[in-house]
Amino acid sequence: MRTLHFLLGSLATALAFAGLVLPLLPATPFALLASWCFARSSPRLAARLHKLRWIGPVLADWEQHRGIRPHVRRVAWLGLALGVTATLATRPLEPADIALLLSCAALAALLVARLRVVGPAQVARAC
Repeated sequence: MRTLHFLLGSLATALAFAGLVLPLLPATPFALLASWCFARSSPRLAARLHKLRWIGPVLADWEQHRGIRPHVRRVAWLGLALGVTATLATRPLEPADIALLLSCAALAALLVARLRVVGPAQVARAC
């Protein structure tokens, strides 16, 4: 089971890094999955993941407060909007494809909106 967790954590880490540069691929859920997997297979890799500047604070906020900071929410919405806009501007799509794209984007935006926001007071108490 440890090997399976390690392999899944490695794949999730690769997808998280890809999500940093690909607009419609989210990085955070894959980083959370990688953290969970590495916590069960390699505590050393889990600690290294938490020390990464781009994802460590997000992982800490999620693990301690089950929420995200306001700027993380804004970045998620901005990335979603840019990805959808770029797709619509650069690809000729059928109306059904446009409807599917917009429906998925709306669902993703709703999911981000439903996440708890971690305020400065909560972060300060955790320190």
